[in-house]
Amino acid sequence: MEKNARCDLCGTAEWEWDENNRAYAPTEHFCMGCYMKTVYGEGEANTPGSTIKLVRTDSVEHAKNVVKQRKRAAMSRDE
Repeated sequence: MEKNARCDLCGTAEWEWDENNRAYAPTEHFCMGCYMKTVYGEGEANTPGSTIKLVRTDSVEHAKNVVKQRKRAAMSRDE
């Protein structure tokens, strides 16, 4: 129930603000993962409904993505 009372975006609950409207202060936090997702998303034509997620470079999923990208690049060069 506690989790449902919290905002999905900021993580705070309404009661926290009711008790003390200065309980939190915004601060900037840099996350390299979020940065990489943003940079990738700006340069790609993503399919509607798709999201960008981070996968480990030593995973099978990453290897499949590399092969797929190489095939696309080869096909576009052949056109």
